[in-house]
Amino acid sequence: MLKKLIAVAALAVPFIASASQLPDYPFIHASGNGFVYVAPDVGEVDFEILSQQDDPEAARKVVEGRIAEVRALVAGLGLQEADVEIRDVRKDIRKGERAQAGVVMYDLKCGVHIKVRDLSKWKALVAPLIDMPNVDGFM
Repeated sequence: MLKKLIAVAALAVPFIASASQLPDYPFIHASGNGFVYVAPDVGEVDFEILSQQDDPEAARKVVEGRIAEVRALVAGLGLQEADVEIRDVRKDIRKGERAQAGVVMYDLKCGVHIKVRDLSKWKALVAPLIDMPNVDGFM
């Protein structure tokens, strides 16, 4: 058994030692990286519509009114209705320092996401949104 192992090792050594040589001709190794500044072609804006009232129905009407105004603004600019995403309306009761003694106040919030595929309409969309009451948390 030992003789077979020595014979196999003796035959394998020349094959291991005969790794390929570097080519005889001149060659170049190169590496690199690059970057490109590209102007965006799509914009997105996220914000919240919020209302703070002692009557939850009145607060809901305010939020729904703002949603209607946002949809009208988007439609007036010719943006696609499918690019407006109205997220769930959340109702919370004010607690802690923000709450007034003896008065129950409700906070209603609604998330809005708008994708703007035509950036020439960006300013015409965002400027009125910033001026709207009950709109906050722009991202």
